Amino acid sequence: MDDLEKDSEVRHLQVDCVDRVRLDRWLSEKVSAVSRSRLQKAIRNGDVLVDGEKVSPREMVSEGRVVQIREEVLRVDTVETAIPLPQELPLDILYEDECILVLNKAPGMVVHPGNGCSGGTIVNGALHHCGELPVFDEIDRPGVIHRLDKETTGALIIAKTERAGRELMRQFHDRETRKSYLAVVQGWDLDDSGVCEGSIGRDSVRRTRMAVTENGRSARSTWEVHERCYEENWAVVQVEIETGRTHQIRVHLSNEGYPILGDSQYGFRKNRSSGQARTVSRVMLHAAEIAFDHPETGQRMVIEAPVPPDMGLYLKSNPKKN
Repeated sequence: MDDLEKDSEVRHLQVDCVDRVRLDRWLSEKVSAVSRSRLQKAIRNGDVLVDGEKVSPREMVSEGRVVQIREEVLRVDTVETAIPLPQELPLDILYEDECILVLNKAPGMVVHPGNGCSGGTIVNGALHHCGELPVFDEIDRPGVIHRLDKETTGALIIAKTERAGRELMRQFHDRETRKSYLAVVQGWDLDDSGVCEGSIGRDSVRRTRMAVTENGRSARSTWEVHERCYEENWAVVQVEIETGRTHQIRVHLSNEGYPILGDSQYGFRKNRSSGQARTVSRVMLHAAEIAFDHPETGQRMVIEAPVPPDMGLYLKSNPKKN
């Protein structure tokens, strides 16, 4: 039984609509004083259950199902989620047409507003560049199909139309996209290649972290060593992910004993005795390539993002493509 079901401060709501409807939409109508984005976040965090099970905001519900929601979620928002404002920001465009925009995300740039960050994001810059973007699930994330961590660089898709966005979301959900990353890890003696399949969920002790856990969501990453440096104790690995869990590559590589350089959250430690000679200012992770079917034409698109200079120092040649 989930801990939420044992909590006394939980409200039980019975779905009263005959036709099937998305959970987040139904819930936002029932508790209109709470913003939809807050409800969606609560659903993802497990603060909302349906028939005792954790689900996604897109879960389809109908008459007879029971929704459990923590009372704290129902407290009226003091600050409602704001629609992001367009800002003129530098964008490195890899590809663009009438329905999609593919960017080479810079290090340190956040994808969308939130958690105290109200501007200077990819979304703010894309809104200025495109004029307008479709809203899918959350009002502060127009055009967003997938995300990259703040310090991660590389290929990022923005949808310019709702039709394109829905189709790309489907491809991500059905695992029809292919995502290839480069990472510089601490340690040189890992196997030439390998597979990580540990399920990923919230760390039970440090709640801001993710971890490999039995109760997490299934995740699979495959990796291959591209270069090694014994003297400075690092290796460059090429990683492909079949799932898109939060911090997936960072968690999987750390769990194997090879945290990414600069990633102190998941185990990287400066160690002079190991020969770690170079100073890193961010997590050394780059989304090097993304492949997907164009949402309008169906043509297979393979888009590469140039390796940033700070990671280029570790590369003698371009990674081989599979």
